[in-house]
Amino acid sequence: MCAKSYFFRRRDQHVCGGASAVRDVLKQNPNPHIRVFAVWEPILPTDYSSPGSGVLARLSDPRVEQYWDKNHLFAERLASRLKADEGHPQPTCCNRHGIQWDEVAVYGQEARWDSQLPRAIFFGWSCGSCA
Repeated sequence: MCAKSYFFRRRDQHVCGGASAVRDVLKQNPNPHIRVFAVWEPILPTDYSSPGSGVLARLSDPRVEQYWDKNHLFAERLASRLKADEGHPQPTCCNRHGIQWDEVAVYGQEARWDSQLPRAIFFGWSCGSCA
């Protein structure tokens, strides 16, 4: 089961994602204003149902909100945003059937989540792979 990890953080910190890396970032930064939105989606043939409690437990910090995107709705919206905004940081890895996955997007604290997705300050590979 793979997730897109979207989180707010300072620009000067190293970014490397996946659930364990997000957990490490949260441990190193106790700031209660940091938020993580993990979007789990089916990518691999074994990803036929929503993540179970064992997978969700990887990100058990109360600052984390986890979502199951069975139909890739968020991924499609993100892809539209990336195409429409040439200045938006672009993905560096992991596209399967037109769906970006195993990526990390970082947004500044001024980002507003409304009808249009905000522009990320970093968008990149999560430095790992899901199997």
